[in-house]
Amino acid sequence: MSWLPMLHSEASMNTFWTKKIVESNAWVAESAGKVIGFLTCHNQQIDALYVAAGYRNIGIGRALLDQVQSECASLSLWAFQANSSARAFYAHMGFVEVRRTDGDNAEGLPDVLLQWERRV
Repeated sequence: MSWLPMLHSEASMNTFWTKKIVESNAWVAESAGKVIGFLTCHNQQIDALYVAAGYRNIGIGRALLDQVQSECASLSLWAFQANSSARAFYAHMGFVEVRRTDGDNAEGLPDVLLQWERRV
């Protein structure tokens, strides 16, 4: 994502995500003993959904999100407005836009709050 500013070193990002995975509920996708994707969620707020390059668009993100949706009545998440592929994916998974900002986040980039609710 060339539009995403690099604010932190790889080492600090690894530390951050390791802590986030420990503190949150986490679902992990593996292949041959290697982590190829993960989803973290805390209080029905998805913090991250990541699938490694080379493993995208083959259903891993969908499988992770399907699992979390099966366990929750509602979910929310923030996505950068510029991340059109992520926003299209979440729309396909039933998320709707509920709010936009002009970039009141660490990256200073406009983002959008998305919400999903299980249909009864």
